[in-house]
Amino acid sequence: MQSHWIQQRGASRLRIYFLGWSADPHCLDDLPLPDDTDVVALFDYTDNRFPPEINLAQHTETEIVAWSFGVFAAEQFVAERGRENFSRLVAINGTPLPLSDQFGIPPAVVVATRDGWNDRSREKFNRRMCGGNDLFRQKQHLMSQRVTDEQRDELTAIIDRALASDTPPQRWDEAHIATQDLIFPPDAQRRYWTLRADEIFEHDEPHLPF
Repeated sequence: MQSHWIQQRGASRLRIYFLGWSADPHCLDDLPLPDDTDVVALFDYTDNRFPPEINLAQHTETEIVAWSFGVFAAEQFVAERGRENFSRLVAINGTPLPLSDQFGIPPAVVVATRDGWNDRSREKFNRRMCGGNDLFRQKQHLMSQRVTDEQRDELTAIIDRALASDTPPQRWDEAHIATQDLIFPPDAQRRYWTLRADEIFEHDEPHLPF
């Protein structure tokens, strides 16, 4: 797992963004930031170990905002550390069951994405993530600059980890669902979060939320 500080001011509050598969911190470049909160982005789940340079004990309040397959990574992290240690859990356009016919993306689709991943399929994925050509052209600066082969390796690691996971489900404060999501099926999100989120919000947006 890699980390990148978006804002580091020694604040008592910490917000951790668990980004989606293939992403890097560029996707947060347009995001407004709270003045009283340190903000760090986590990405690349090829290695699922939490970055040791982030010391949760330095903050009195820690909030997690997880997007797409980052919801799965965040759920595992919260289960290991204890739900009581986090003030708020917010999920965006994903569930903790990323490979699931009922609550996620069908496993066959994820495996086919991995097996066919190259520069051409990557661009197609990014267009679908943005909901079409118009927003894709506007949001080029938010697209990941990571290497294609590295993204494929990450997805392999996520597939293996997700299929073997027995992480107990956690209760989330908020779940946000994009009704125009072409990556993570909105109906699958609705089925999952009806059982596991205190509040559910739907937005007329594509998979990329930032």
